[in-house]
Amino acid sequence: MFTLIVGGAALRLAHLAQLHRTPFFFVLDTDADVYDRWAQEIAAGDWLGHKLFFMDPLYPYFLAVIYRVLGRDVLIVRLVQIGLGVVTLYLIYRVARRLFGIPAGWLAALICALYRPFIFYDSEMEKTVLGYFLVTVFIFLYLRKGKGTYLASGIALGLACLVRANLLALIPVAAVALGWTRREEPLPFYRRMVSNAPRAFAFLCGVALALSPVLARNRWAGGAWVLTSNSGQNFYIGNSPYNTVGSIAVPPFVRGDPRYLQSDFEDVAKRRAAQDLSDVEVSSYWWTQALEHAREHPQFFFGMLFKKFLLFFNHFEPADNLSLYFATVFSAALRLPLFTFGLVLILSTVGALTHWPRPEIRISVVLVFFYAASLSAFFIVSRYRIPILPVMIILAGGSYPGLRALWIQHRKAGMAWTFVAATAAGCIAWVPFPEFNIARENIRGYLSMALLYRRALDPSGAKWAFQKALEGDPDNRMALVNLS
Repeated sequence: MFTLIVGGAALRLAHLAQLHRTPFFFVLDTDADVYDRWAQEIAAGDWLGHKLFFMDPLYPYFLAVIYRVLGRDVLIVRLVQIGLGVVTLYLIYRVARRLFGIPAGWLAALICALYRPFIFYDSEMEKTVLGYFLVTVFIFLYLRKGKGTYLASGIALGLACLVRANLLALIPVAAVALGWTRREEPLPFYRRMVSNAPRAFAFLCGVALALSPVLARNRWAGGAWVLTSNSGQNFYIGNSPYNTVGSIAVPPFVRGDPRYLQSDFEDVAKRRAAQDLSDVEVSSYWWTQALEHAREHPQFFFGMLFKKFLLFFNHFEPADNLSLYFATVFSAALRLPLFTFGLVLILSTVGALTHWPRPEIRISVVLVFFYAASLSAFFIVSRYRIPILPVMIILAGGSYPGLRALWIQHRKAGMAWTFVAATAAGCIAWVPFPEFNIARENIRGYLSMALLYRRALDPSGAKWAFQKALEGDPDNRMALVNLS
């Protein structure tokens, strides 16, 4: 296990060293810039703020604590995040070993250590690593016995929801599963639910302990019992007539930069409504706009829901900030033959199918599908999908002992069905989406790099990056204008 931990850490540090040679390391942009500015305000003493939270708040507070204790240093932040990634690796090993045995723990840890998106996102100045770390802590505690651990697992999941609000979809599944799961002694269904109620109650109390401070703070600051005020805007982004790709596609009347997204949506809503609107009313306005479009064009709406659900299980990693694919241009660590989402989907399908009778496995599968549905209601990007990967990697670890048991027991029908399911998962993972391709991601990456070089007062670097963008797209207007 020590070898896997050291190897996983070494790969992450190698990628960090290569990221250090690019402007993406020091010049923060888009979401990273927003989180950094927010964290600096908190660290300077503005711990409560004065408006409703527009974005999920936990990560900026996480950064603010680091800034207060260790100073504002992007290298320290990235090293702390790599530490969280390594702890996640160990916890995944422990959970997989508990569920399926030592070989499964090793396989799950190996996948986690060599999972390309984990290596990439652990060094990014945004909330992905904190989200999947907290989900892993939730799983680790949830599967242990005792009311104290159920309370703690609820706190962990509640904190994860403050990093990625879509994880709220997991709360009812986890709570119902605690009431539903059979105990050692045989009991009728009703009595079993009553007997298990304290476990579910302890879990929900944990969730409430994590979420209630933010709800109370927003009630004080903005007069509304909400976690954030951006749900309507995000729902409109994912379900507007302008989104035909299923990933993030901001409408043309707002700027795509997260630094201006809130103000642009707010200005347009107030202008169209011809009245002043609160933050919650702005969010409600965009919910109404998206739902009206869905009612008027149901075929488009449900077609896009299905497309987004397929996109969730696709091997491609759609980007909304720095692209993983563009990062492989400058990171030799990411160019190694590593695990990808498609491979994890196939292995997790095998692991789930070969252990299907077990309640923990059924719960895990339901968690994955509920989370996929919650994202599909909005839009799919790579880093939004990451928080549920610990569940899938744990299931993937069960693929080896599951297949080994089928082979030893000569269960030919079981092996055949498993092969069919794995093949189907592979076909779903590699469904072609023409809107997404690596070449396009690289062009956008070079353009972003050029702008960051310019902000860093490096005109020669900016010129080189614009020229590289033109190699991929000779007619790119942005590059041509900046090089003229």
